[in-house]
Amino acid sequence: METKSFKENVLDSILVGAKSYQSLLGLDFIVSSDSFLFQKKYIIRFNADNFLHLTGVRTSLSPKEFFSKAVDRTLSADDFDCESTPDLKGTVRLKARNIRNIGTFFDRTVAVQEKLVSGRVICLFAATDGAFTLGFTGGRVVNPMSLLNKDKTDPALATTSFAIERKNRF
Repeated sequence: METKSFKENVLDSILVGAKSYQSLLGLDFIVSSDSFLFQKKYIIRFNADNFLHLTGVRTSLSPKEFFSKAVDRTLSADDFDCESTPDLKGTVRLKARNIRNIGTFFDRTVAVQEKLVSGRVICLFAATDGAFTLGFTGGRVVNPMSLLNKDKTDPALATTSFAIERKNRF
């Protein structure tokens, strides 16, 4: 049996993750809580052009073209860089592990937090299932900006006491 290279494993994770992420398109997740301090509710919206950033790879493809090629499985290992520097390889390794099942993220038990700061990452809103943290930016409507390994929320600020409603946008 032939062992896959790091880049081939990343490609596989991206292809699986794109299909999983595709299930989130066209949905709004409305998250509300009495414990929120800055806004009473956040509308989480996933867009095709947000997927590339969540993978951590570098490419000359546009974000929409990258996502489209990943969904239709025409993306190849030659379309992106994931290992030209040790930092890039480390970042991509962590993201590739978690991107595969992103489409079922809100089907699991999650904790949410307003105003997350983790290292150089600053997010208006964040959600974690314990395995990874999704960070969002925007205003009342927030879009995914960061995929961070492990739970990066602050236990003193995060809450599991919230309501989440799914609505079709289209």
